[in-house]
Amino acid sequence: MSDARSDSPSMRRVHRSMYDVVREAFVSGLAVVVPLVITIAVFLFLFNAVYGYLNLFSEAIVALPVVSLIPEVLNVSPATVIEAAAPVVVFGATLGIGLVVNSSRYGERAVEYFDYVMVQIPGIGSVYESFRRMSDVVLESDAENFQEVKLVEFPHEGAYTIGFVTTETPEVLRSAAGHEEMYTLFLPLAPNPVMGGHLVHLPESRVMDVEMSVEEGVQAIVTSGVAMTGSGDDGLSPEELNSLSPADVGTAERGAEPAGRYDDRVDPEHAETPRDLVRRERSDEADSE
Repeated sequence: MSDARSDSPSMRRVHRSMYDVVREAFVSGLAVVVPLVITIAVFLFLFNAVYGYLNLFSEAIVALPVVSLIPEVLNVSPATVIEAAAPVVVFGATLGIGLVVNSSRYGERAVEYFDYVMVQIPGIGSVYESFRRMSDVVLESDAENFQEVKLVEFPHEGAYTIGFVTTETPEVLRSAAGHEEMYTLFLPLAPNPVMGGHLVHLPESRVMDVEMSVEEGVQAIVTSGVAMTGSGDDGLSPEELNSLSPADVGTAERGAEPAGRYDDRVDPEHAETPRDLVRRERSDEADSE
């Protein structure tokens, strides 16, 4: 009896739902933990590197008038001052570079030139370019990376998936596929699109337009379709309802079809309250007189 009960459809649904909950929770946890761990690892590396360079010039740094007072005032060793200065230097350098880049177009050009030089270095260039693209994805929002929302038949016939146009399909891919017009789409996985997806190149005939903004598409993916608004018509707002006058309502009723008025007001099968039945009887008596 216990085996049959454990194999029942209800128990299988419970097991599947628990599995889905655990899987989604684990994936969501990874989406939070992995970027945090990578950020901490990068900053620790920078701190150690800066501390190593500062340690080489520790005697000259401690000899500075302002710095030389710190060990005496705080009663700490010069090595502790150098160690505490490492994160301050990293933070200050990062903030300063960001201010320079954002405040002038020359800063952006300098960054582009630096990127170009780094990419040209054999071995290091490919690694630098990969991390550079990752940082661009982190700094830019999904709405900025994606251009349009499309609908494609994927992963099998009869099933459709929301996709985002990311870039123009390269000529080499279009020539190899034998299509003049193609789309390069990213098909994200719900509910965490940053954790993965599919990069596909499809001919124009297999891509359908969707009246949906990029923000709405991303929101639909993140919420697993819960936030999809359908037609986008949420009905009349409270302000619009208050603006309707009795004359407007009467005009709408007089313009309705006679059969519709009969079903809504007279027919007992469609009457919602006993008051509607009494109204019908009084109307019949008035018509007979």
